[in-house]
Amino acid sequence: KVSYGMSYKDGVGSPRKHPACPAIYEGMSLPQVSQSVFCRPEEGEKAPGITQHPWNSTKGGILTQALIIIHLIGLSYWIGALLPLKGMCNIPDFKELKTVGHMFGKYAIYYILALLTAGLIFSYILIGDISTLFNTMYGNVLIIKFLFAILLISLGALNKLFLVPKLDINNGISIRKLKRSINVEMIIVLIIFFLTSLLTTSLTLPMSD
Repeated sequence: KVSYGMSYKDGVGSPRKHPACPAIYEGMSLPQVSQSVFCRPEEGEKAPGITQHPWNSTKGGILTQALIIIHLIGLSYWIGALLPLKGMCNIPDFKELKTVGHMFGKYAIYYILALLTAGLIFSYILIGDISTLFNTMYGNVLIIKFLFAILLISLGALNKLFLVPKLDINNGISIRKLKRSINVEMIIVLIIFFLTSLLTTSLTLPMSD
């Protein structure tokens, strides 16, 4: 029997109809339908059982893909430098640490600004509406991620403006403070990675109108 509606099973196992897909067999489960018919939900409507995640999203086309690349390149430069800097804190020659730390802070301004800008634009394209940040779980987690990112940037600014310049004044204390600050930065990075994993694997991307 042919029906003008997709038949699928809801959360309690009861048959339901979805009006988005024409002329498919009634009584078929969603996995069976997905193997035989490609159905596209109507505009503004989300197909049942389908979860969309940001890294798989084609929303925005090549722009979002370019933003992801910029964001990840900037992140790799920033996070990738933390372990070498921490290792240099154990080297007796603090002058070399100061030189490297100064150069790292100098270039970090540009790629942190790039990755932050790319991340903000990418997030806005995905959610589409600022109110989504406050009335959805996805938006709430995204806000928490932003706050930890701001904290991470603040610690980086503290290192650049205060700790690294003081390495040749009281190098013993300053090196210990710098090493402690880098340890905190690494913990924050792990928290940000955890939040990102929630956004990309566990939470459904809000569907904007």
